[in-house]
Amino acid sequence: DHNRNETDLESAEYIRGFNQLQITDMEASFGTQRDFVHYHFDFPNDMMQPTISGNYAVVVFEGMDPAELPSRILIWRIEVYESQVRFRAKMQQSSVVRDRFTHHEILCEIIPDTYRIPDPNKELNLSVLQNGDWNHAVNDLKPTFIKPDAIAFQYSDGRMSFPAGNEWRDFEMKDLRFNGINVANVMPGADGYHVLLRPGIPTGGRGAHETRQDLNGRSFVRSDIASDSHLEAEYVIVHFTLQLPQFTEGEVHIEGGPARLANEPWIMTYDTKQGAYTGAFLVKQGFHNY
Repeated sequence: DHNRNETDLESAEYIRGFNQLQITDMEASFGTQRDFVHYHFDFPNDMMQPTISGNYAVVVFEGMDPAELPSRILIWRIEVYESQVRFRAKMQQSSVVRDRFTHHEILCEIIPDTYRIPDPNKELNLSVLQNGDWNHAVNDLKPTFIKPDAIAFQYSDGRMSFPAGNEWRDFEMKDLRFNGINVANVMPGADGYHVLLRPGIPTGGRGAHETRQDLNGRSFVRSDIASDSHLEAEYVIVHFTLQLPQFTEGEVHIEGGPARLANEPWIMTYDTKQGAYTGAFLVKQGFHNY
């Protein structure tokens, strides 16, 4: 449903074909220090096609039962939609005074044109995402007022405001013979390559906002010396460092990029010798936001 709770529909009501397929397109890595298997799966395909619009979840799992949590490798959310109405939106400074210089606020309207929505307050449930991240989505937003030609969602209480003080951090390791963007050192080891990133520093509260091009929290797999990056790009151990005093409560997580597909959160631990949070995680070669 709109809140991504599983519905009681039978799969035949929303899928033409099979609701489970075995992934058979697989190839072994070639010439890499760390062996791996690359799996490929297209959705939709000739054997599995969605028939109605809505929220879907593609679950990749081992074994026979996708409901068993230990068997799940990843869950990827997909939205299938129909362009029945028009939509317009704009960003502005937050209406909440304390957030005015740290957040941006979304104002939006639905223009139904000839599409009938008899009861917008009951039939519409708006979700707002920042960079496609469902973990921090704002859900169940209802219209604030209805105009003759549009249905408006304009909240002034901060519900449609998002932090806007940071762009994504990034690093690049497309060629392990050199130190790429924000890479301090590349070290080969018995367990594969280790990549040490330049220590990160908190960027919030600096005043002026820095704008730069990024991938909006995504990753791009690439090896500059490979003919096929899917099979020849290395998996390396990337060491993250954040120079920050230790919190008395809470944790420091890495989000976005390669962490977005992980089953478990990437949690950094505090290193008293370095006076910083550190973490080491397995990442495939390429250009990454986090």
